[in-house]
Amino acid sequence: MYKILIVGEKWSACNPELGFSSIHHNFIGSLSSTGLAEIKTFFYDAYVHDTHKRCDSALLEKCRQERPDFVILRLVRGTDLNPSLETLGEIRQQTTAKVASIHSDTHDQIAANWMNDVSRHVDLIVVQDCYSVYPKHISDTASFIDLWTPQDPSIFCLPDADDRSIDVSFMGRVDRYTDRKIFIAMLQEHRINVVQKGGLSEHQFSIGAYANHLRRSRIALNFSRPVFDEPNHHCKGRTIETTLCGALLMEQENPETKKWFRPGMDYVSFTDERDLVAKVNYYLTHEEERRRISTNGHMIASTRYSADQYWRTLLGRLIRRE
Repeated sequence: MYKILIVGEKWSACNPELGFSSIHHNFIGSLSSTGLAEIKTFFYDAYVHDTHKRCDSALLEKCRQERPDFVILRLVRGTDLNPSLETLGEIRQQTTAKVASIHSDTHDQIAANWMNDVSRHVDLIVVQDCYSVYPKHISDTASFIDLWTPQDPSIFCLPDADDRSIDVSFMGRVDRYTDRKIFIAMLQEHRINVVQKGGLSEHQFSIGAYANHLRRSRIALNFSRPVFDEPNHHCKGRTIETTLCGALLMEQENPETKKWFRPGMDYVSFTDERDLVAKVNYYLTHEEERRRISTNGHMIASTRYSADQYWRTLLGRLIRRE
């Protein structure tokens, strides 16, 4: 069994008022479910919050004491609480640990430049959500790997009884996303009720309640554009969450999700507001076809993109870089 130190943010957006971050179920919970490792954690935002000091010396000492086989970093874009690049290099120099850095919100050149800088100090860069942009800006991507967002299978799973009492849901925030507001408003204009919950500032509820809404949904929407309608797309964690819970994933057409799922076979894509309305109406009235696609999506997610597959892929890549 490996010893793995997971380093990341304890709270969403490093803000204790917003509750626990997704690192707890995406990475700690998913890795725990595999039985592959003894897990240790270091939360740099909590350390700064408690001590009012930079985390670098404490993180380096944690690595010396724990002597992990692997250090898995989740760096947060837009905060100065991340450990420094120099500290990441010192971890590699002063310990035998292999270091992987996981990055999300990778849809622009700013993210690509940051990943390129980090790549000089770690063994592996894991690109979590946008796979088509960074190769345009980085010439040497040998230490990069594209992966989906792992999920804890004890949370995101099929319901005990197939009670799909919610026709259409969207489990995410809309306040900073103009396109989401427009799409949902168009559905409501056509008398299609959408249960919308989630988001850091809108509805804070437990991850178990979040997953339960997906398990009760016939169709679960997802929107792939970044915040404030910035260009390009993300393969959001909701793609795996939704399919693991057995709902029909209906998502904006984009190149990122197609890396893992087949449109029309494992999920349904839509191009604009009218296309979304037409497809929601169609699949709400063609239950057999809805079930066929949602079943395919669940099978793909639970076999190819399981937590076990994720961690074996990531750790295997780190081992091969020895």
